[in-house]
Order: sequence, then C-alpha cells, then structure tokens
Amino acid sequence: MSYLFCNVGWMKDYKGQNENDKIVGGGSYVEKEETGYEVCNFAPYKNRMYGYVKPSGGKKINIDHLGADKNDDRIENVNVIWTAKDPNRSGTFIVGEYKNATVYREYQKFGKATPPCHRANKVNGYRIVAEKSNCTRLSIEQRTIKVPRMVRGGMGRPNIWYPDKPESREILNNILSQLSGLSPVYPDEIDPQELFVEGARKKMTVNAYERNPQARQKCLDTHGYKCSVCEMSFEEYYGDLGRGFIQVHHIKELSNISGEYEVDPVKDLCPVCPNCHAMLHQEKPALSVDELRQHLTNARRTTQ
Repeated sequence: MSYLFCNVGWMKDYKGQNENDKIVGGGSYVEKEETGYEVCNFAPYKNRMYGYVKPSGGKKINIDHLGADKNDDRIENVNVIWTAKDPNRSGTFIVGEYKNATVYREYQKFGKATPPCHRANKVNGYRIVAEKSNCTRLSIEQRTIKVPRMVRGGMGRPNIWYPDKPESREILNNILSQLSGLSPVYPDEIDPQELFVEGARKKMTVNAYERNPQARQKCLDTHGYKCSVCEMSFEEYYGDLGRGFIQVHHIKELSNISGEYEVDPVKDLCPVCPNCHAMLHQEKPALSVDELRQHLTNARRTTQ
C-alpha cells in the first residue's frame, strides 16, 4: 500500500466556501484570491470525492514515488492523507483521508460535467479521486494527530510528502497507528438521548463512543443499504444522490456498555433510515427492530 500526504488550507467541512467556512492558509494563491482549489475536497458528487493539492511547481504529482511507471498517467489504490495547518494551534494536523484513491500525475479537468460545488467555487478540476465510502473528513475536535514537519524523515516544506524513505517508516507507522485508533463519529448516528454540553465555544457529546468504520462497512456489506425496519432504499428513492447512504444502528446500545467490546458487524449492527433510527431511540432502552417494525405495521393498519 502506498501513502501520500497532501497539505492544503484549513477548513471545517471542505464543501465549498460560505460565511461559516472560509479557507485559512494554503499558500500565496489562497492569500491573494481568498479561495483555493481544495475548498471542495470533501464535497461528494455521484458517490465520489474529488481532491486537489498544489504540488511543487504546481504542475505534476510524482506518482513514480507511489509505485507508478514513468509512462503511467495515474496510479490506483493509494491512501491519501490530507493535512492542514491549524490557525489556532501550532503545527500541521490530519484533517481527513481518501482510502484506495486514484492519484493522477497531472491536473484533470472536469469539462462539461463539473460538480455543482466545484462550479460554484470556480474549481474546474482535480488531482485525486476516491469513492465517497472510502473518504473520511475529521471533525475539528478529531483533528488531534500532528504530522512532524522539518525533521529527518518527516514532512518538509512542500505540500506533498511521499513517506517512501527508510527514515520515514517510523514516523509513518506512528501516524497510522493513531489514525487507525481514531474512528470517525458519524453525526447521524449519535444517540439522540445522549447529553450535550452547551454554552461554551464548542458543542460536544458527554459520551463520545467509538464507532468502528470497518465494522460499519462489514454490516452494510452483509445487510445491504435498505432500512431494516421500513425497507426504504435511498438510492431507489433519490437515485445517484442517495447511493450508499444509510445509518447504522447498534442493537446493543453503546451507552449501556462500559469500556471496549468486540462488535459483531452481522449480529450487533443493522442498517436503518434516519427516521426509523430516531424512533428506535424514542424509548429507553431502545426499541428492538422487530418492536419498531410492529409499531409501523400497526400504524399503517389504523390509517387504512
């Protein structure tokens, strides 16, 4: 597996600039234009993410470092780790990841099929593409992994780092071990009954339970993307926009578990739509899928 580190400007969502999310840092171009081609790096389009980073000289990514032949115009199955300098802290931190991405040697233009977010932000192309399901953007609170820069074996001044040298191995392994332990919290899967602390600068859950993304994907690979309660399919209802979208319900409530436990993705998890997910948690303890399905059946009978 090849790894590529790409340093970009700092944003909260990377889904286009708006009043609440403007790019900070990112070099002279961003300072002059007050925008950057990376502002849409986590804006999905037709089940994909299209990413941008400015290589040294602004022309090519040296994909030879990733295992490509000199005549190749791209290389697949690269894990791209996105980093940015935090304007409120000292250092460069990981902000997201594209797994199994395709990295192009040269800049690729969208042409007529420019995604809406990119078009609105005057971004006409990309350098890296990956399936949406393989992409993770870390929330501000999750951006805790600092990437060493200007040290032997670490990331240098350029925006792109190929950690392919022997002296980089220890640094890379340390970063990957931290990244693997930082499972993203899916905002749509937080128990609606969990407590929140408000009034401070940040809003966060009192109990931040780890959701293992590999277990989540294994659940979906087994059970599919239809709701286990009402059998709704977002792809059937919304077309390409809904492909791959569903929430995952923990049958054994995490709020009742102390410490770590081993998740069985087939038995302990099930796909549910947001409405049914909310209804499952209308009671404490949560309703079972069978119980909610019976509620739904009874409600439909009374309305007929």
